[in-house]
Amino acid sequence: MKRLIDWYLREWIPTRWQPVSKDKVEQEMEALGSYVGVPSRIISVRPRQPVRMDNKTYREYLLRVGPKVKEVMQTVVNRPSYRNQRKERQVKILDQMVSRVRDRELRRQKVLMRRAGF
Repeated sequence: MKRLIDWYLREWIPTRWQPVSKDKVEQEMEALGSYVGVPSRIISVRPRQPVRMDNKTYREYLLRVGPKVKEVMQTVVNRPSYRNQRKERQVKILDQMVSRVRDRELRRQKVLMRRAGF
């Protein structure tokens, strides 16, 4: 009966279904009620010239940014100084670290796109 209920829920409820994660970063994000969003697909390669990345370029960008963000978050979450902070401060710390990584990778992506002729 349980399998039937699981199948029904997975089939008809529009949500991501997965077992509980043992990943420390995911557990921390859930505890804080804060999650990392997806980077924008539209970037300004040159001033006031927004460019929408094609699927291939955007996928490569996400595959480059994602692991770096995760690595930085793992490093931060494992620090004793992070653990001693209040929840609000922990959210700010993680947001700052994610922003730094994304900004660095965004600058790199802009350079790559300029070289490609955008």
